Amino acid sequence: MTDKTTLRLEYKKFNTFLFDYLRSISRGWIFMKMRHKYPVGADLSFVITSSGLEKPLTIPGTVTYHGQNDEGKEGVGIRLKLEGEAAANLRRTIGDTCRELFGERLAGRILAIAESHEETGR
Repeated sequence: MTDKTTLRLEYKKFNTFLFDYLRSISRGWIFMKMRHKYPVGADLSFVITSSGLEKPLTIPGTVTYHGQNDEGKEGVGIRLKLEGEAAANLRRTIGDTCRELFGERLAGRILAIAESHEETGR
């Protein structure tokens, strides 16, 4: 049995979102502390807003486990479904925003890090 739920993630600063993107989202997962423990297998949809983004990003995911992350924090692990057009749209949006905010050179470095994460899944 799955539960389709939309969760809003609001980042006040683009840098904070970019950190989470590079640390975990680009790798296809997210770990969150939640009040409600969605069951393993539950389908979730994240609507992400941040300063610097022209419009909200929507990313689907599936709850894969409950427990501790590698830092010992309790929460819920979610495998993001970043495939096809959804993945391309996310990369394009991140790239465009980074170029606008940081310039072409730094944006290129940021995107290279994200691409290496996508390739290795780590």
